[in-house]
Amino acid sequence: MGIVLLVEDNALLRETIKAYFEEIGFRVVEAQNGYEAIFLTKNQSFDLVVSDVEMPKKNGVEFLKEFRSFNADTPVVMMSGGSLFAENEILRLGANKFVSKPFSNMQDLVLLDTTAA
Repeated sequence: MGIVLLVEDNALLRETIKAYFEEIGFRVVEAQNGYEAIFLTKNQSFDLVVSDVEMPKKNGVEFLKEFRSFNADTPVVMMSGGSLFAENEILRLGANKFVSKPFSNMQDLVLLDTTAA
């Protein structure tokens, strides 16, 4: 179906989200922080980016700003369990969707048509 870049520092949550996307037919590439994610996005294209906001090193907002400077088209879902950054600020910076953690439905993370799987 497509390739998802999953940017999440919490290994357990990252594995849970990865399993969901793989179950619905996506291939998942993982990054633990914004630095890894920028490196990956400069060397590969993705159909969807799902990123945490609060991460060590380069946080999700810093990643989003830099990513949008060279890629305005790839859909981005940002997720946070409580952030210094407001949802409207994250959307203004270029995220297509903001999801609060904990989310009750993994489908909240999907912005693409999953019926083609």
